[in-house]
Amino acid sequence: MGDSLLKFKDIHKNKRGFIIACGPSLAKTDLSKLENEICFGTSLSYKSGLISQYNFMGDKQIASQYWKDIFYIPAIWFVSKSILLTYFLDRPQIYYFTGSVEKRFHTDISNGKMHGGGTSTFLAMQMAYWMGITSLYVVGLDHYKSYMNRNLNIKQTGKVNLSGQPLVKAIGKDEHHFTSDFYGKGTEYFLPTTGKMEASYKLARAAFEKDGREIYNLSLDTALSEEVIPRKSFEDVV
Repeated sequence: MGDSLLKFKDIHKNKRGFIIACGPSLAKTDLSKLENEICFGTSLSYKSGLISQYNFMGDKQIASQYWKDIFYIPAIWFVSKSILLTYFLDRPQIYYFTGSVEKRFHTDISNGKMHGGGTSTFLAMQMAYWMGITSLYVVGLDHYKSYMNRNLNIKQTGKVNLSGQPLVKAIGKDEHHFTSDFYGKGTEYFLPTTGKMEASYKLARAAFEKDGREIYNLSLDTALSEEVIPRKSFEDVV
């Protein structure tokens, strides 16, 4: 079990990297252009067919339902410690982090702590910074303002987590991710809090720019304001 994040410090110093988010626009993105790039996969982004070099899972609810897939994907995974101890203790290429109660962008994660920020994309941003990535780009970050207004094929369970996010169950095709079976029928998941996510992205941008680095949203379709993360064209970058 690899439990130290120290080995990843500046291993990609002055390089560029790409975070693979899971919005619908990812299906329209030519991911073959990223096959030789440093990629950071989030949640179930592996279902896109692009297996990122580094992958992130901080959601135990999702991990509990997809851990068998994750276990056999030949790549490095960063997971929360509770997920590791429950599902991945004997898996090679596994590294854990512990959730930080400090709501900030952790530029130093030598102590193994990162703030979740409401999304595994924020975890990937912190790790990319730690690895020395200078130019960080995000694709598939569609960031719908309201998931409840997108006619989701879901059923309310009546449960909420400590943050007040409702737990729902998928009952049909998934229309708010890049594939209709992203969350298969019967999958239970917590609806995201986009406001919390935006606050996290602002912290990431501030940290990158303070250090003379850059972060851009290359998503083909997005509701995320450029005041949060500035945009660039995917075609112009790759």
